[in-house]
Amino acid sequence: MPDLDQTARCSLVLAPLLLGLCAIVMSGAEALAFPVQPPAPPAPPAKPVSRSDNITLFSGSDEDAYALVQPGQGRVSMSGQGRYMNEVDRLKRSVKGEFLWFRQDGKSYLIQDAALLARVGEAWKPLDKLSAEMDVLSARMDAYGKAMDGMGKRMDDPARADGKQASAPELRQQQKQLRDLSRQQRDLNRDIALAVRQLKAASGDKRQAAEEEVERLQDQLEAVQEQTEQLQDKAADRFDAAADNSKALGGQMTNIGKPIKELGKQMSALGKEQQRVSRDADKAVRKLIREAIDNGKAVPAASR
Repeated sequence: MPDLDQTARCSLVLAPLLLGLCAIVMSGAEALAFPVQPPAPPAPPAKPVSRSDNITLFSGSDEDAYALVQPGQGRVSMSGQGRYMNEVDRLKRSVKGEFLWFRQDGKSYLIQDAALLARVGEAWKPLDKLSAEMDVLSARMDAYGKAMDGMGKRMDDPARADGKQASAPELRQQQKQLRDLSRQQRDLNRDIALAVRQLKAASGDKRQAAEEEVERLQDQLEAVQEQTEQLQDKAADRFDAAADNSKALGGQMTNIGKPIKELGKQMSALGKEQQRVSRDADKAVRKLIREAIDNGKAVPAASR
């Protein structure tokens, strides 16, 4: 199961796509690009929980919430809104060993069968590898973004060095517009990452609504990126008339923009795979829960 270090917070993690970052679609970054910040801000816990464990809180319904508690690894992975986190924390102190807690028809149950718990872990195992790969891509994107940001701050220099004072106001206005668009892209990327993470535990009408929300945000992101590309083309025309220093800077930005675009495609593809794998994993866990109920391996939590 995916894991996120929690010293004093619970994080909504992508079960997803991707997240955060699943679902990050980068396009139109050929001539000039600005940094994309993949990680979504952490969501605060609904109620206080134990600070000694790593907590992973998946967005989902509390009516059919479930949590895998792994004391040996210091992990608690929960699907739900956190309403029952205190109950899980209490059971963690009273129940020995690993267990799966879940809600069914308004009641709480426990599963401690080792073989079944191992199957639950296996169901989520493929997502661990994908999450690690997304972390690597996100780190690379962040590095490229910082490089582009540094170059963007130098955009004023060529106009002044060139001595073409008449074109400087127009260039500065273009720079301001690009920075505004960059901020919009960062905000949309964070929103997409969060929406994809919330999609993981949704079902029925909620899943359809969550998928539509992700698509809506991606459409907005693509529209902003198209505006950015158009403005970049205008900025490129201005740089064509600038001195050698300006041309060299534009070339550097173009060279960095190409791998950013390719990296964005990789993140988008990986995010979609995360979304698919997480859906399958969640279905598998819920199937195992039904199996445990049928064969009597699930016992009422109130009896513990």
